Amino acid sequence: MMFKNLRDKNNKMWSKFYDPNTKISAKAKWYVIAPLVLILVGVVFICIPNVGFNLGLDFTGGSVIEATNFSSEADVPTAKGAVEGYLKSKGIKYDISTPRNNTTGLGLSIKYQAKRGLDMDKVGDEIGEKITGVTNASGNSVTIKNSESISASASGERIMMTFISIAVTLIAILIYILFRFKLTSGIAAMVALLHDVLVVCALTAIFR
Repeated sequence: MMFKNLRDKNNKMWSKFYDPNTKISAKAKWYVIAPLVLILVGVVFICIPNVGFNLGLDFTGGSVIEATNFSSEADVPTAKGAVEGYLKSKGIKYDISTPRNNTTGLGLSIKYQAKRGLDMDKVGDEIGEKITGVTNASGNSVTIKNSESISASASGERIMMTFISIAVTLIAILIYILFRFKLTSGIAAMVALLHDVLVVCALTAIFR
């Protein structure tokens, strides 16, 4: 009985698409206007400084410190909390992850962005001191790699390569559908793919 009711509801819903009285095509302009408005709002957000995409440190540049070989995994969350508290007190944008290595267990990967008025070399040293302070207090050990720079210029190249790959993909799809079907089908497929990409980008920029 339950499956019959579900089937009846499903048939009733889909029958609307074939019902000439529904006139879905009469609302076609709204299917175009709604995503266009969303995309335009997203473009406005992207163009406003410090408002658009909430880029991670892999795109904005910064530094990274890795702490590995924790002799006690119990020290990892404590060390993470100590580093987060320090970076927050300095107003530094950061991203901390806890990657797991098969041989050394949990570790810490700390990425942080340079800030004007601060000696970033000193910041790196103090981050290391926060971590070793936790492990020393518990009688354990840790290995800390020296701070390494993340180039912001590399992120620009990554973004450009992304746009190029999207363009090449769209052109390849258009050529294939042009030979396999017809030109209008290829253009429709390109528009649909562009719509998906642009709407996702707009929503990402709006909600950061």
